Amino acid sequence: RSGALYGLVYTVLLAIVFTILQGVEYLVSAFTISDGTFGSCFYFGTGFHGFHVIIGTAFIAVGF
Repeated sequence: RSGALYGLVYTVLLAIVFTILQGVEYLVSAFTISDGTFGSCFYFGTGFHGFHVIIGTAFIAVGF
């Protein structure tokens, strides 16, 4: 039981760190979503992944 609880805590902490770093990446990137195919694909892929991480973090935190 204690291992599972530590795992949940580490998962939530790492998800928060990931979300912060993704925000920093968005702030310092030299391109935007309107810069063609690469910008669209980058923001689409990372945006949905970030959304998935945020939702998962919320579910895990509530379940914890």
